[in-house]
Amino acid sequence: MTYAFVFTGEFGYELFNWQGVVRKWCIENKKPGDKIIVCSRAGLESIYEFADYYINISQVESYNNTIADCYRGYVWEEKENVPLDDWLVIGSGPKYDKLVEQIKFDIKELVYKTISKVDKWLWSHSYEEMDGLYFGHGGPGGGSIYSNGQFLNNNKYKKIEINNLNKIKSNIQKNVDIDLDSPFILCQTGYRAGRGYTRKSKVKIDHNIIYNNDIDIPFLFLNFDTGRYWDSASNFDSKYSTYTCSNFNEQACLILLADKCIFTTEGDFRSHTYIPPMLGKDVYVIASKEVLSLPSASVNFWNANLFKFGGQMYTYEYEKFKNKL
Repeated sequence: MTYAFVFTGEFGYELFNWQGVVRKWCIENKKPGDKIIVCSRAGLESIYEFADYYINISQVESYNNTIADCYRGYVWEEKENVPLDDWLVIGSGPKYDKLVEQIKFDIKELVYKTISKVDKWLWSHSYEEMDGLYFGHGGPGGGSIYSNGQFLNNNKYKKIEINNLNKIKSNIQKNVDIDLDSPFILCQTGYRAGRGYTRKSKVKIDHNIIYNNDIDIPFLFLNFDTGRYWDSASNFDSKYSTYTCSNFNEQACLILLADKCIFTTEGDFRSHTYIPPMLGKDVYVIASKEVLSLPSASVNFWNANLFKFGGQMYTYEYEKFKNKL
């Protein structure tokens, strides 16, 4: 049998649930001769070490034109005469159904260029139970990745390992003005621009306040953009020493090399903050009081139940931040 597991939603739900249940299913149910295909965005091969084939769907235009939310991609719908903070996306109806079918067609066409036959497809946007495990937005806790804890037994987690780390490091070193072999502090932010993305918190972080210090260790500021429509992104002023990438492996490499990781998050508690602890590294997260009070900021729960690889998450209120860490 050949199985294809396709993820079309948000990275956080993929990291904390989808990849975990796919791994657990493979450990418990994969038979000799079975083949596993994983389809997800560019550069996530490292979190699917068990896959026989990894297909990069970031090259699929129909997928890139959806807005990631939980386990699926939503469709943008233009409307007039509505408040600026209205959430103008739709996850049902003819327009949505048509685009989902187009995404499925395009991804299947891409997969069939590598392997001619797939016996079973599992799509993250369509809830399914298989062999007692739950895939997508359903099952224990409704597919939540937050503090209800009901999804934990549905998953198998593993510390993320990055292959070819020295080669990736060497390529990055050519494009940064700090020595990656010496201590440095890695900084990344996370925000979504546009209407609807400040409903939970409108606080905008002034990075000049946070990084105004006399620390001798150099800072490296990571600009990051997946290329998918309105995904969370990181972007710093050009006056900072920056590196720009769209690839998880480069992002993870810098996290592993950094002496410390100081990440900020705006509008919501965003999933880039999850990565260091899954790599076994601590991360210091600065966010507004509003963001830290959201259910999505389930830090204590994650520290106790998911981050068991040597790294933890430490949070700080932006409003209380006084110039130095």
